[in-house]
Amino acid sequence: MTFVLLAGLAILALSAVLMRVRYGPSWFLLPFGMLVIAALVYHGLSVVVIRITDADLFSVSRPSREWADLGALLSAIALLVLTTGYFMGNRRRSGPPALDASVVARILDWRVLLLALVPLFLATVAGEGYASGRALGAEDAFLTGVAYQLYVPVAVLAGVAFIARRPSTVLPTVGATALLMALAGQRLEIILGVAAILAVVSRLGIRLPTRRLVLAGIAAIMLVFAIGGVRAADERGLFQSDSGVGVRLGALWDGLTNPAIEVGPQGTGSLLGEAALRLDANDWAGNVAIAMSSNPEGTGIRPVLGAMMGQVPSALYSGKLDVPIENRDPETAAIVYLSVPQIDYLPGHVAYLMGSFPFPWFLLFMLAIGAALGWLDSRAAHSAGGLGILGYVVLAVSALFFERGIVGYASAARTFLLLAPLILIMSARGMHRRDSAGGKPPIPGVSLGLDVSLDRVRSTTL
Repeated sequence: MTFVLLAGLAILALSAVLMRVRYGPSWFLLPFGMLVIAALVYHGLSVVVIRITDADLFSVSRPSREWADLGALLSAIALLVLTTGYFMGNRRRSGPPALDASVVARILDWRVLLLALVPLFLATVAGEGYASGRALGAEDAFLTGVAYQLYVPVAVLAGVAFIARRPSTVLPTVGATALLMALAGQRLEIILGVAAILAVVSRLGIRLPTRRLVLAGIAAIMLVFAIGGVRAADERGLFQSDSGVGVRLGALWDGLTNPAIEVGPQGTGSLLGEAALRLDANDWAGNVAIAMSSNPEGTGIRPVLGAMMGQVPSALYSGKLDVPIENRDPETAAIVYLSVPQIDYLPGHVAYLMGSFPFPWFLLFMLAIGAALGWLDSRAAHSAGGLGILGYVVLAVSALFFERGIVGYASAARTFLLLAPLILIMSARGMHRRDSAGGKPPIPGVSLGLDVSLDRVRSTTL
């Protein structure tokens, strides 16, 4: 490993250490803490495994190791600046506090959430919902757009609500959530859904034996490999068609027991190396660094604004799909305007906007984004109300959706606005039931879903 790469890895680790020092042992339960952990995987662990297995020598699409190492260093610096901005926005000195399971169960009605999830699931297994392959925003893709926004967060909220009501069902609920993601044919969502639910479970004070956690992790990884086996045989065709639940379950079983993944001359020679290449986000940063060396001005702010405007509902901005994609997607803009090689990149939150501005301006932009994320975390992660719980889950899901890029947080705002009325209705019903029983909310405003601080509640200790 070169000095440049080692310096990048050290700066990545520094961001995590600073988060631990400032917010204590439960720092990783903050949504931004989850983003930092994801960055450690995508920008750090992946490149270490790649170098150990020499997986990059089998890929012709990657930049040279020198440029990839520079990409890793630039990404690490960007994460450190993003973390610094986060400290400016979140001035608290602790991780998220504990939640009262009885309060959460009263706010979130798992039956209502499950009812909301059913049509999203049915549309998905019919090839018209989540990950259907249809262009988001197209006239015939309404269900796809709704499922894209709601499928994962509603599944997580339903799981959290059920566990809050029945704490002994953590593992079955986590398993069911993972299976819902697997039936959609998505690997990242399996890990993401499990991680988001377990984060809330930790805040509820539910402790699981290590053996059970290991079993849950093994089951999730098996589903990930099962999807890999199905995709290797049929790519995404089965998951983007009206195949139904039975066919998808059978395909997942076949993918697990008879994987079609080729490990040899066509690949890296190692499943571990293949996985590391799939998760590596430094090749994008390296190729952008090559392009910016001859065009240091970048693509400008227009694609960034276009990406933000793309999150506006079609009813309010019907012409958003008429805008050329290179003017509403920073990744495509870098490919078109900076001549970055056109391959299947994974920029991630940290490097997504790296080709948009000269590097000093890019860092200033990341500082501002970090401050905004810190402000949001300080409200959502320390609220006991329904909207606070919703905000926490949406921010956690967005942070763990590292592959969507930092602009994906704009999509999170849409998700929050779509689900907020439902959460408020459930909160009001929960308060009414308690009042009918002659009780009072333990903290004023909690049942209404208002932003109520939980500083008086003990912090989660892990």
